[in-house]
Amino acid sequence: MNGLFTLTWSNVKSAVIYGLLTLGVTFGLSIAQGVLNAGSIFGLDWKAIVDSAVIATLPVLIATISLAKNLLTTSKGNFLGSVGVIPDKTDGTKE
Repeated sequence: MNGLFTLTWSNVKSAVIYGLLTLGVTFGLSIAQGVLNAGSIFGLDWKAIVDSAVIATLPVLIATISLAKNLLTTSKGNFLGSVGVIPDKTDGTKE
């Protein structure tokens, strides 16, 4: 089980990217919900949207799950040593 319980810099960067993408999507969905509730983009309660706890906690949760998955994945791409979760990076050509 080589690589189990180890993280690389790429794993950390990947988790941060997942968190930032989740932040953007969650913020966008909060704005959309605010527009639906207010009936207009001009009637949005921006303080409530920015202060929403879900906007702060969901990206952290996603980044933590990503890091946990990477910690439990071997260097060969097998989750807990048995289930392949990372595709083979070879291009399929034979030398």
